[in-house]
Amino acid sequence: MALDPARREHLRVVEYQARDMARPHITAAKVLYGSHFWPHACFLSMTAVEELGKALAIQKVRADDDEDGNQLIKALRDHTFKAVMGAFPALVMNDAARDRHGRHRETGDYRLDRVRSLAAAPTEWMRLKNACLYVDLGDASDVARE
Repeated sequence: MALDPARREHLRVVEYQARDMARPHITAAKVLYGSHFWPHACFLSMTAVEELGKALAIQKVRADDDEDGNQLIKALRDHTFKAVMGAFPALVMNDAARDRHGRHRETGDYRLDRVRSLAAAPTEWMRLKNACLYVDLGDASDVARE
């Protein structure tokens, strides 16, 4: 179904709001990283990737001029979908970004390829994102016995 003008405008505004939200997440993540608050920086970076993914998913709907509202809402609630949408075109397929972030010293792999791999692993993306903020009780077998 083709987008009506009011819906198209609404999606345009939300697309830009998502991009505008990602920018300060990245800025704050850099400050936190520089202050050695690595888990918090990681969380905000991952959230920024998801916001970028949201913006790109909405941009695609607008470009295709076709929307299933329920499907879009469902997709935008899926953290992994947004992570893949944000990581792949903006980071992995972007040669300038890959060059800017460079390769890992020990493995020689592009750092951004690891982000893509993580984004494509549904349970791992959210496991890592949650681990940035929450302490996990873990397994009883993890506790050293005296």
